[in-house]
Amino acid sequence: MPHDKLFQASLYQSSVTQKNTMLSPLVMMVVVYICCVVNTSRADMLEILAVDYPPYEFEQPRDGLKGFDVDVVEEVLRRVGSASNIKFMPWARARQMVFDGKGFALLSCGKSKKREPYLVYSDAISQVTWGYFVRKNFDGAAVKNAEGFRNKKVTVVRDYRQHAELEDLGINIHIVRTDELAIKVLVGNHMDYLYLPKEAAAFHAKNMGVNEKITFIPFSKKDLFLCFSKQWPEVEGIRKTFNQGLKELRADGTYDAIHEKYN
Repeated sequence: MPHDKLFQASLYQSSVTQKNTMLSPLVMMVVVYICCVVNTSRADMLEILAVDYPPYEFEQPRDGLKGFDVDVVEEVLRRVGSASNIKFMPWARARQMVFDGKGFALLSCGKSKKREPYLVYSDAISQVTWGYFVRKNFDGAAVKNAEGFRNKKVTVVRDYRQHAELEDLGINIHIVRTDELAIKVLVGNHMDYLYLPKEAAAFHAKNMGVNEKITFIPFSKKDLFLCFSKQWPEVEGIRKTFNQGLKELRADGTYDAIHEKYN
């Protein structure tokens, strides 16, 4: 069976398992068959949860652009015979919904030990640069890794991986709700370090007109993924089919063409 039909079958079985657990096996077999031959099944529409995180995903499209991770994921799903709806909400809420099996997947999600019991990961869909921001006139000590923020005045965004990492290390942190608030705290000289990945924060800083007032010091590159709920039925089959579609997208040059639009 082509992988688009397999993907649809897995998605339908997920929906049936969650919403129609009392159906007889015969009814379930019949409806799964219908799903595999009719492309307009409501199971084709996947609701993927995300936070406004430019340039990976824009809650409000800008100049026709929705974000390169949105474009990549939507194109992969289109090729495997499904459509997606990106639903935006606060990150903590989206993450918990997927952890609890009430949401299908998280977009532009990174790996962490705390997430492993709840998520399975696609192959990498993009990368993010980890590091920190300081004011351009800041002459304090350089930091080489997360441990270096100990006894420093450092800001993190609530429920981002940087928040969890420093909490696990027992480091005192200043927590804010959004990237924009974190940047204001730094620029306003209230804190000295902003532990936040480069790409989205730099985009926000430019829109805020303060990008010339801060500078970024990188630590490393980390992969981002489409993160599926471990509780979602048939999730391993869905992941396998998605990864195959992503591999084809990279091989034929479409992946690079999508990213080129954002340069």
